Amino acid sequence: MSVTLMETRDSWGQQNFADVLQRELLSLPAGTLPLHLATEQGGIVDDTSIEISLLGSEEQAATLEVRAWVFFEEIISGCNCDDDPMSTRSLCTLLVRIDKTDATADFSVLEDR
Repeated sequence: MSVTLMETRDSWGQQNFADVLQRELLSLPAGTLPLHLATEQGGIVDDTSIEISLLGSEEQAATLEVRAWVFFEEIISGCNCDDDPMSTRSLCTLLVRIDKTDATADFSVLEDR
């Protein structure tokens, strides 16, 4: 699935950049961000629990690169029929690369948490 973050690209260098990035990322369809790569207990990401905190951003020749902490709930299945699923708070560092010409974005989960 190709993701376009046109408003984020257009707000680069403006005071509201972080707010626009957060709004656009949170409006993506469930499962778009690769947060499943950051689950530690084989769980499922609760996409309704996502919170984003901008760590930093820089402009490259062809892209805008943004690092953000993404907080989310990981739903962990129970061990047997009597166990209800439980959740745990998780965190990952997400790298967002936005192409400066067409605003297409790709996402990577970074190892450093």
